[in-house]
Amino acid sequence: MTGAIHVRGQEALYYRRKPKGQEQWPPRFMKFILYFEPQEPNSAPVEIAFVDARRLGRIRLCKEPLKEPPISNLGFDPILSMPSLEDFEAKVLKRGCPIKALLLDQSFSAGVGNWIADEVLFHSAIHPEQTCKSLTSGQIQSLHHNIVYVCQTAVDVNADSSQFPPHWLFQHRWETPSDDSSSSSESTDDLSDVHSDSGSAKKPPAKRKRSEKKPKPARKKLKRSGLTQLAEELTLTK
Repeated sequence: MTGAIHVRGQEALYYRRKPKGQEQWPPRFMKFILYFEPQEPNSAPVEIAFVDARRLGRIRLCKEPLKEPPISNLGFDPILSMPSLEDFEAKVLKRGCPIKALLLDQSFSAGVGNWIADEVLFHSAIHPEQTCKSLTSGQIQSLHHNIVYVCQTAVDVNADSSQFPPHWLFQHRWETPSDDSSSSSESTDDLSDVHSDSGSAKKPPAKRKRSEKKPKPARKKLKRSGLTQLAEELTLTK
């Protein structure tokens, strides 16, 4: 999702969007350049630049990448190594965190991000804050199916969101309600935002039903730190 490799004299490698400012050398947002000795005498060395505008990428020198962190710490791949329903259910039920937080945990399922987790929960009719251990067998079976469905569908169209099915929540993620808007489809009426520590999601009240209803604790803003913390049972120590 971040960073790219650019070999000098060749077009920069990219996933979906072609990086800008790559005509110059060193390319824009270059973090470092690797120089390789030329294979033929009197030829220029091969130069490979790592470009990262978002500065989120990392480069590691590993002897056995698949057996070393962070790759060795990744969970199952929904496309290549989805566990059986029985193993999946065991992995889910032993956790006490909200289900969306588990889906975003890369040590549980590698590659599932915010929008994928929302889409999976939407199709499974599960509230993102429902705890894992409270899920029924039917809900877990639906989760198991929809994780593969959403990921495989996105991969089949090379993550081109314009080709995602029209009934997907993704098509309405960034819609904002307006008084004069009358073109909204029935499938997205009354969508409400759900905000949690693991991100935000859209929740249709008629479809998603939260199994555990708990009153939300009051929140208190601490001006010194700029962070919003729970006021309930908050203890400040010097």
